[in-house]
Amino acid sequence: MEALQHSASRARPGERFAPYWVIAGVLFLYLLPGLIGHDPWKPDEGYVFDIVDHIIRTGHWVIPRLAGQPFMEKPPLYYLVATGFTRMLSPWLPLDDGARCASGLFAALTLLIAAKTINCSPARGRTRN
Repeated sequence: MEALQHSASRARPGERFAPYWVIAGVLFLYLLPGLIGHDPWKPDEGYVFDIVDHIIRTGHWVIPRLAGQPFMEKPPLYYLVATGFTRMLSPWLPLDDGARCASGLFAALTLLIAAKTINCSPARGRTRN
């Protein structure tokens, strides 16, 4: 309740801000259909799922491998997070859907950081002349 009063106190007369949980719920509903329930769409998804599958089968997580060869084109953080999601969600989701949830996490973090940046902006509340 305090968060609602705090956000309402920053609003200009006649403006209302939606609570953060409402915005988070709408973003979740927006992101969810693109993450689960479909076959791989993008060209990159095939090799990402192969790398995640290799990490799960072998346990070699330091250097990702694609078709048995070291894959150093991109940093391994995304593959490791995707592997974690795949392991966590494996009872309910197939490999590709679980791995794709890492993209949802990174998208949500990006939106959260952008929202916090806008909240902390020194220019907030000012208008252009």
